[in-house]
Amino acid sequence: MIEIYKCLIKTITESDKQQIVTAIGRAGEEITARSSVQHVGFHSTPKEGDIGVIVADGDNITMIASFDSAGDRPDDLADTTTIYESKDNYVKITDSGKITVANANNKIILKSNGDIELGEGSLKALVTDNLIDFLNTMTLPVVIATLTAGPLITPLVKSQYTTTKTKAV
Repeated sequence: MIEIYKCLIKTITESDKQQIVTAIGRAGEEITARSSVQHVGFHSTPKEGDIGVIVADGDNITMIASFDSAGDRPDDLADTTTIYESKDNYVKITDSGKITVANANNKIILKSNGDIELGEGSLKALVTDNLIDFLNTMTLPVVIATLTAGPLITPLVKSQYTTTKTKAV
Protein backbone atom coordinates (compact mmCIF):
# COMPACT_ATOMS: atom_id res chain seq x y z
CA MET A 1 0.00 0.00 0.00
CA ILE A 2 1.36 3.44 -0.97
CA GLU A 3 1.41 6.03 1.80
CA ILE A 4 1.96 9.79 1.51
CA TYR A 5 2.86 11.83 4.58
CA LYS A 6 4.90 14.79 5.82
CA CYS A 7 8.36 14.68 7.35
CA LEU A 8 10.70 17.14 9.06
CA ILE A 9 13.99 17.42 7.17
CA LYS A 10 17.10 16.89 9.32
CA THR A 11 19.80 16.86 6.63
CA ILE A 12 20.20 16.93 2.87
CA THR A 13 23.49 15.82 1.32
CA GLU A 14 24.61 15.59 -2.28
CA SER A 15 25.89 12.10 -3.11
CA ASP A 16 26.36 10.28 -6.41
CA LYS A 17 24.59 13.10 -8.30
CA GLN A 18 21.44 12.91 -6.18
CA GLN A 19 20.19 14.34 -2.91
CA ILE A 20 20.12 12.06 0.09
CA VAL A 21 17.58 12.89 2.81
CA THR A 22 17.53 12.19 6.51
CA ALA A 23 14.22 13.17 8.09
CA ILE A 24 11.82 12.54 10.93
CA GLY A 25 8.60 10.95 9.69
CA ARG A 26 5.66 9.75 11.73
CA ALA A 27 5.93 9.39 15.51
CA GLY A 28 9.25 7.74 16.33
CA GLU A 29 10.19 7.14 12.66
CA GLU A 30 13.56 8.28 11.34
CA ILE A 31 14.00 8.18 7.58
CA THR A 32 17.68 7.78 6.66
CA ALA A 33 19.67 7.76 3.42
CA ARG A 34 16.68 8.12 1.08
CA SER A 35 16.69 9.92 -2.27
CA SER A 36 14.93 13.18 -3.00
CA VAL A 37 13.15 13.65 -6.32
CA GLN A 38 13.88 16.91 -8.18
CA HIS A 39 12.41 18.42 -11.36
CA VAL A 40 14.57 17.76 -14.42
CA GLY A 41 16.98 20.65 -14.99
CA PHE A 42 16.27 22.26 -11.63
CA HIS A 43 18.18 21.96 -8.37
CA SER A 44 17.36 23.29 -4.92
CA THR A 45 18.45 22.31 -1.46
CA PRO A 46 15.88 22.31 1.33
CA LYS A 47 17.13 23.49 4.71
CA GLU A 48 17.12 21.69 8.03
CA GLY A 49 13.69 22.14 9.58
CA ASP A 50 11.81 22.42 6.27
CA ILE A 51 8.85 20.12 5.72
CA GLY A 52 9.06 17.34 3.11
CA VAL A 53 6.47 15.09 1.50
CA ILE A 54 7.25 11.38 1.62
CA VAL A 55 5.89 8.66 -0.65
CA ALA A 56 6.36 5.21 0.88
CA ASP A 57 5.65 1.86 -0.71
CA GLY A 58 6.76 -0.58 1.95
CA ASP A 59 10.50 -0.03 2.37
CA ASN A 60 10.66 2.06 -0.83
CA ILE A 61 10.68 5.60 0.61
CA THR A 62 11.33 8.80 -1.38
CA MET A 63 10.91 12.50 -0.62
CA ILE A 64 8.98 13.98 -3.57
CA ALA A 65 8.64 17.61 -2.48
CA SER A 66 9.64 20.06 0.22
CA PHE A 67 8.14 23.21 1.66
CA ASP A 68 10.33 26.03 2.89
CA SER A 69 9.63 28.06 5.98
CA ALA A 70 7.63 31.26 5.54
CA GLY A 71 10.62 33.27 6.81
CA ASP A 72 12.68 32.24 3.75
CA ARG A 73 10.18 33.50 1.17
CA PRO A 74 10.74 36.92 -0.45
CA ASP A 75 7.99 39.52 -0.07
CA ASP A 76 5.51 40.40 -2.81
CA LEU A 77 5.39 37.12 -4.77
CA ALA A 78 1.91 37.66 -6.28
CA ASP A 79 1.88 37.52 -10.10
CA THR A 80 5.57 36.55 -10.28
CA THR A 81 7.75 33.61 -11.15
CA THR A 82 10.51 33.61 -8.54
CA ILE A 83 13.58 31.53 -7.87
CA TYR A 84 14.94 32.14 -4.40
CA GLU A 85 17.41 30.82 -1.88
CA SER A 86 16.27 33.06 0.97
CA LYS A 87 14.20 36.18 1.62
CA ASP A 88 17.00 38.43 0.29
CA ASN A 89 18.50 36.27 -2.51
CA TYR A 90 16.19 35.89 -5.49
CA VAL A 91 15.42 36.32 -9.18
CA LYS A 92 11.86 37.54 -9.73
CA ILE A 93 10.00 37.90 -13.05
CA THR A 94 6.67 39.73 -13.08
CA ASP A 95 3.76 39.40 -15.52
CA SER A 96 4.70 42.85 -16.91
CA GLY A 97 8.16 41.54 -17.89
CA LYS A 98 10.15 43.26 -15.15
CA ILE A 99 13.07 41.14 -13.93
CA THR A 100 14.65 41.75 -10.52
CA VAL A 101 17.90 40.10 -9.42
CA ALA A 102 18.66 40.70 -5.74
CA ASN A 103 20.82 39.65 -2.85
CA ALA A 104 21.14 41.09 0.64
CA ASN A 105 23.32 44.01 -0.54
CA ASN A 106 22.39 44.65 -4.19
CA LYS A 107 19.44 44.83 -6.53
CA ILE A 108 19.30 45.12 -10.31
CA ILE A 109 15.93 45.71 -12.00
CA LEU A 110 15.46 45.24 -15.75
CA LYS A 111 12.23 47.02 -16.68
CA SER A 112 10.06 46.06 -19.65
CA ASN A 113 10.66 49.52 -21.23
CA GLY A 114 14.42 48.87 -21.38
CA ASP A 115 15.40 50.91 -18.30
CA ILE A 116 17.85 49.33 -15.89
CA GLU A 117 17.86 50.32 -12.21
CA LEU A 118 21.01 49.57 -10.26
CA GLY A 119 20.93 49.59 -6.46
CA GLU A 120 23.51 50.90 -4.02
CA GLY A 121 26.63 48.76 -3.76
CA SER A 122 26.21 47.54 -7.32
CA LEU A 123 27.89 48.31 -10.64
CA LYS A 124 26.56 51.89 -10.50
CA ALA A 125 28.37 52.63 -7.25
CA LEU A 126 31.56 50.93 -8.47
CA VAL A 127 31.64 52.89 -11.73
CA THR A 128 30.65 56.18 -10.07
CA ASP A 129 33.25 55.93 -7.28
CA ASN A 130 36.07 54.83 -9.58
CA LEU A 131 35.26 57.41 -12.23
CA ILE A 132 35.11 60.28 -9.72
CA ASP A 133 38.39 59.15 -8.11
CA PHE A 134 40.01 58.95 -11.55
CA LEU A 135 38.77 62.37 -12.65
CA ASN A 136 39.76 64.00 -9.36
CA THR A 137 43.35 62.77 -9.74
CA MET A 138 43.72 63.88 -13.36
CA THR A 139 46.02 66.78 -14.14
CA LEU A 140 44.57 69.05 -16.80
CA PRO A 141 45.93 72.29 -18.24
CA VAL A 142 44.34 75.32 -16.62
CA VAL A 143 44.64 78.69 -18.32
CA ILE A 144 44.93 81.65 -15.94
CA ALA A 145 47.32 84.15 -17.56
CA THR A 146 49.73 81.44 -18.58
CA LEU A 147 49.30 77.74 -19.23
CA THR A 148 49.93 75.73 -16.05
CA ALA A 149 49.18 72.17 -15.05
CA GLY A 150 47.15 71.37 -11.93
CA PRO A 151 44.21 69.43 -10.53
CA LEU A 152 40.62 70.12 -11.53
CA ILE A 153 39.54 73.46 -10.06
CA THR A 154 36.39 72.03 -8.45
CA PRO A 155 36.58 68.37 -7.34
CA LEU A 156 33.63 66.19 -8.33
CA VAL A 157 31.25 65.12 -5.57
CA LYS A 158 29.51 61.75 -5.91
CA SER A 159 26.06 63.04 -4.90
CA GLN A 160 26.08 65.52 -7.80
CA TYR A 161 26.77 62.92 -10.48
CA THR A 162 24.91 59.74 -9.52
CA THR A 163 21.88 58.11 -11.03
CA THR A 164 19.92 54.94 -10.46
CA LYS A 165 18.65 54.74 -14.05
CA THR A 166 20.49 53.58 -17.15
CA LYS A 167 18.85 53.24 -20.54
CA ALA A 168 19.60 49.94 -22.26
CA VAL A 169 20.61 50.13 -25.91
